[in-house]
Amino acid sequence: MLRLFADECAPGPVIRALRASGIAISLPLLGVDDLTVLQAAFVADSVILTRDKDFAKLVLHDRHPCHGLVVLRFSGPGSWAERASLILATIETLGEKTRGHITEISPTGATQTPIP
Repeated sequence: MLRLFADECAPGPVIRALRASGIAISLPLLGVDDLTVLQAAFVADSVILTRDKDFAKLVLHDRHPCHGLVVLRFSGPGSWAERASLILATIETLGEKTRGHITEISPTGATQTPIP
């Protein structure tokens, strides 16, 4: 079963929608650095949900261990409550396929990059 670990910049409406659908998602650790979040998510055997592209650098370039990242790539008009249904549908469709990948979700769909 997919378990997500929310970064502090993960939008509240998205976290609530994921929880309401039955997806296991931890609440964010507030005020800690990205490396601490990455390590805590790894220990929890969870995929990180974030809007922060810096996590990809830690995983791809600095080679820190990670079970997966789901990076939300939205900008411009639109509320997170409106975007939550698309994000939820994408995560439900991909499920465990988010493990071992950096998954970027945008208004036009999702792309995945394997984590080496």
